[in-house]
Amino acid sequence: IVATLPAPEVSLVPDDVLEWAARPGDPCPTCEALEYELDDRVRVVAETPHFVALCPWAGRFDHEVWLLPKAHEPRFEVTADDRLGEFAGLLRRVRLAVGIALGRPAYNEVLYSAPVAATRRRD
Repeated sequence: IVATLPAPEVSLVPDDVLEWAARPGDPCPTCEALEYELDDRVRVVAETPHFVALCPWAGRFDHEVWLLPKAHEPRFEVTADDRLGEFAGLLRRVRLAVGIALGRPAYNEVLYSAPVAATRRRD
């Protein structure tokens, strides 16, 4: 989640790339990539029982880190309340690690969530 964008610190950005959710039967590209990364473990930064932090292959920005649910959840607002604390703890660990490794750099956090209309059909 580390980038250098001229934007507010936290942005909520629907990701049109996740339109796959409207086509039943198509595999989820994020889940496929996550499965590979969890098997390979080369780019995994930190992990909890339900979430993983990883540096994406061919990331768009230097020091980019993704925090992903291990189970298919196209929208963060459907995350179970009891897992939000776990996610927050992982986010805190990643923030601390980035701060230590890079000397407290300025960065942006972006929350990608699938469009509601596209995921409603699949949920």
